[in-house]
Amino acid sequence: MSRAAAKVINATPKTPSEKCAADLPVKGFRVKAAQVDPLRTVRRFITRHFAAHGLRRQLEVDRAVKDGGYAPPDARILSFLTVAAMLLGSLTVILLFTTF
Repeated sequence: MSRAAAKVINATPKTPSEKCAADLPVKGFRVKAAQVDPLRTVRRFITRHFAAHGLRRQLEVDRAVKDGGYAPPDARILSFLTVAAMLLGSLTVILLFTTF
């Protein structure tokens, strides 16, 4: 037997995703190699972008205050917030009319 074959045979799984379905105690349960939680991914994306925007906005406002000027808000953010508010308002009205 070659050394490479011995390494493969003697290799032990390091993480649960490396285990095969036969090694797991629950019959029929399989662990996918790359399980991704889509909701967690979306939350991370939103959190990182809001944090990045907040930091950028804070720097803009600090610079404007230091120079004695004004830093107008970003038009894209205002548009997004307007659309989100209209959508939530519409859904609230629809919910109220469908429940009564």
